[in-house]
Amino acid sequence: MTLADLWRRPEPPAHLLRPQLPRLPLDPAPHDTQWTIDLIDTWNMTIETQPYVAEGRTKVDLPGREYMAVRLTRLITPTAT
Repeated sequence: MTLADLWRRPEPPAHLLRPQLPRLPLDPAPHDTQWTIDLIDTWNMTIETQPYVAEGRTKVDLPGREYMAVRLTRLITPTAT
């Protein structure tokens, strides 16, 4: 099969048809900040907030679905006055 054949009959790459990342490593900076993690299903238009607060390096278990996004939200801790 030549490059010209691929141009005439394009096929989607196999890695786009199935989930490749069952777990996403996250290393947000700065490390002393706390984060909430939301998994956003862009196809079904749902948001699932993880039941824990992440701090420093962490891993997020991803569902086996396509079109997923991850949103990190920094938690602001009140400062003592």
